[in-house]
Amino acid sequence: MPELDHEVFSSVEPDRLCEIAAKLTAADIPVFERALRAIDERDLAWLGFKIVLDPAVAVTNVDNEVTKKFGDKGSANGDSFIFFANDAKEIVCAHEYSGRDLMQMKDVTRAPPCTTSSSMA
Repeated sequence: MPELDHEVFSSVEPDRLCEIAAKLTAADIPVFERALRAIDERDLAWLGFKIVLDPAVAVTNVDNEVTKKFGDKGSANGDSFIFFANDAKEIVCAHEYSGRDLMQMKDVTRAPPCTTSSSMA
């Protein structure tokens, strides 16, 4: 199995990841269960992090042609969270998400597999 790409975390403050971890609840269990199943099935998959730096901007950020086609709303809310995505664009996420969030979650599948990827608002 390839090693994790720790350079991805170089621009992410540890406090951001701790914030996500602190907010995990039983509702997030399916994300990890699906990730474990993907490992067992040797599925091409990712655990992704939606890291929100500015909640107000995240929910209103529809300022370009790519995001406008996903509606007139940015992120569903200003929350950071973890999600599962695979090469088939299957998403498992315990949090409400908008069309723009979905686009970002699917976009993580363009990253190299078996690395930790993040999507930032």
